[in-house]
Amino acid sequence: MSYSKLTEKKLEKMNEMKGYSALCESMTAASDGSYGAFFEMKERDAKYLLVVENTSTAARNVKVLAGGGPFASVDLTLELAAKQIGLVQLDSGRFKQMEKNSAVEACLDSSALGKVVLACANADVKVGVLVTVQ
Repeated sequence: MSYSKLTEKKLEKMNEMKGYSALCESMTAASDGSYGAFFEMKERDAKYLLVVENTSTAARNVKVLAGGGPFASVDLTLELAAKQIGLVQLDSGRFKQMEKNSAVEACLDSSALGKVVLACANADVKVGVLVTVQ
């Protein structure tokens, strides 16, 4: 089994509330025992807001894997307290996979190019992706 593909939710207009009955989605287990998810950064110059929810009664970490390419940096570890929800706006240059990465692709069962990949050791972390209005 591979990591789950997240469905991006797009905010359509400024100054307008948009409700979602199910914003955050579960991560799935990969063959290596880790849990994870990914989404595609398709929109040019778009702003992506990551919503991370810890449904556990214990603290959890989620790792946003560093992308390849000239602007890539190190992995970003998001620490969540028990039952906490966190928000992070991601820099596409740091986290979008821009080069072939065999280790990442093994968890996706497909090419990693153009994708942002999240990994976690537990199944009780959920993630949502919002594409914001420019």
